[in-house]
Amino acid sequence: MNTNILNQFMYATIVLTMTCFFCSCTKKQNDECNGTIEGKWKLVKITVPFTPTGPKSYDYSKHDIVYEFDTNGILTVSVETGQIDWYGGHEKGEYSYSIIDESEAKEAVGANAFVLKIGTLYYSYNVNDKELIIDSSPLDGFVYYFIKIVQ
Repeated sequence: MNTNILNQFMYATIVLTMTCFFCSCTKKQNDECNGTIEGKWKLVKITVPFTPTGPKSYDYSKHDIVYEFDTNGILTVSVETGQIDWYGGHEKGEYSYSIIDESEAKEAVGANAFVLKIGTLYYSYNVNDKELIIDSSPLDGFVYYFIKIVQ
């Protein structure tokens, strides 16, 4: 009787291990596993890690700065509220974007990463269903923090 329980336990362990193995994400599957970059994102904060006086942070949560990534590789940046002097490296307008594969990413930023190309610039990024972080800080750039706009 104990052998039967042990066999069932081993079978369940093998099935669970195989399920985890086949369901785990590769770098090329980032969007499928962690959410998609497509949709509307509200810029809430920018950090500038490297300045002569130390790191700086800018709060944009009270402004309507929206990055809309469409399915055709077009990013539209819009500013809907008031005048804002500075909000990072992307002015209002349209930009081409693409998700870069792992080999091109290694060449562009020197490491395996999830890489987003906007225009001619490369950024590492992390996305889930609620948040998007676009990071160019390793190249002395900015870190952009977004929240998903649910429609």
